[in-house]
Amino acid sequence: MEKKLKKLKTDNARKQIKKNQNIFNIWTKLLRISAIWIRFFQWRKWHKDHTYPKPQVGPLMVAEIQQAKERWITITQRQAFPEEINSLRNNQQVVRGPLRTLSPYLDNDLLRVGGRLENSNISANRKHPVILPRQHVVTEMIYREYHQRYMHVGPQGLLAAIREEFWVLRGRDVARATVHNCLKCFRARPSSLQPAMGQLPSARVTPSRAFAQTGVDFAGPLVVKLGLRKSTTTKAYVAVFVCLATKAIHLEAVSALSTAAFMAALKRFMSRRGKPSHIWSDNGTNFVGARKELECCFKKQLTGRTVPEELVEEGVQWVFTPPSAPHFGGIWEAAVKSFKHHFVRVAGAAILNFEELSTLLAQIEACLNSRPMTALSSDPADLQALTPGHFLIGTPVLMPPEADYSEMPDNRLKRWELVQKITQMFWKRWRLEYLSSLQSKAKWLNPTANVKIGTLAVLKEDNVPPLQWKMVRIIEIHPGKDGIVRVVTVRTASGQQLKRPTVKICPLPMGKEE
Repeated sequence: MEKKLKKLKTDNARKQIKKNQNIFNIWTKLLRISAIWIRFFQWRKWHKDHTYPKPQVGPLMVAEIQQAKERWITITQRQAFPEEINSLRNNQQVVRGPLRTLSPYLDNDLLRVGGRLENSNISANRKHPVILPRQHVVTEMIYREYHQRYMHVGPQGLLAAIREEFWVLRGRDVARATVHNCLKCFRARPSSLQPAMGQLPSARVTPSRAFAQTGVDFAGPLVVKLGLRKSTTTKAYVAVFVCLATKAIHLEAVSALSTAAFMAALKRFMSRRGKPSHIWSDNGTNFVGARKELECCFKKQLTGRTVPEELVEEGVQWVFTPPSAPHFGGIWEAAVKSFKHHFVRVAGAAILNFEELSTLLAQIEACLNSRPMTALSSDPADLQALTPGHFLIGTPVLMPPEADYSEMPDNRLKRWELVQKITQMFWKRWRLEYLSSLQSKAKWLNPTANVKIGTLAVLKEDNVPPLQWKMVRIIEIHPGKDGIVRVVTVRTASGQQLKRPTVKICPLPMGKEE
């Protein structure tokens, strides 16, 4: 009867500890509290029967912490390996399951690895480490404790430290998961979402007049001289206009990064290339101001009737990409890169005046508009490579002038039909050669699960160390036509709401207990 009562009390204590194991997610804290409980039970026994050894007083001893650790490991092993423990208690070998290759044995109710290192001169714990299951709260706490103790070491170093005392089944996977789920390690090297590459907008894949659909971006600053002989210098910028359908480029020198300067460049562009129906750009402050000024100007025109009604009704529609999302405007970002490639090699360290800069920009523009839109063929019988210049003037901009056929008699209607046929041929080649080259995806090939509202994440910020990036919560998602979320609205700790692309969002790794 006494043995049964003693066993019942022990089981009740273990059940109580097991019941509270999720409260303490720190391994050392759990061991210290468990050691205090064990000392408390020992004091109760001693008060009832003084024949028991008198418990320790004062700070906890190393032996008491070790005793608590062994009890927790015993409970864990009994939960994970009941059949193997029963077989070993009955003097039977483990012949099935994941432990059969480890030659396990029982040592004071602890399941240890038998292994093949008995004759080595390493420590006993290293020769015969304690076996732990892969999926258990105690295993997770031990891994987190060692990960922090060894200054957030990586998976390989963490596994090496663990195996000094424990042998965890599939321990390498647990080490990787521990490092992946560590918030401090994640904040130091956050990984953002990479949704699958989306469909091209209709402006990129629909034939239209050159610059009817225009993207715009700024390049610079460049240092220019104020006059021919004056040594005073100032900053200048380049407005890069690119046709979304034909990739034709138009460059304009801009005196300042302001709305007024950009409006002047926009008027020069529209006077030469025609008024576009849509202008695409990022959320630069000068572009936002230009849109507001255009809207205000159109309202004045509606009330004052200063320009024809048709121009007011067919005003330019401005389309903004999401903030901090340059990859949404890859075509004009590539145009800026191409411009810089030529400008740096031609201008070098020379400081140009505004007239020289305008001349150089026109020459670079002609060069860029003479580039082939598709890969060149090695067959000499093939047609001339298709370039943006074909859609602007009918030939590459840098081609030598053709012979004069003005003296040849020709019917005007036939001549117009010939011009139309040539134009249609260009667009046919555009569909057959260039459009098909846009079919394949270069990156972001694998689809990922859409982010959900309420997800806690880290917001990537430019020119800020990762550990100082803001914590945000996703409050709204903006899926595209294909159902994939590439833009979200987040709220910061201060209550500020921001619209950002998902590539700037790094969802925090949430463990099972969270």
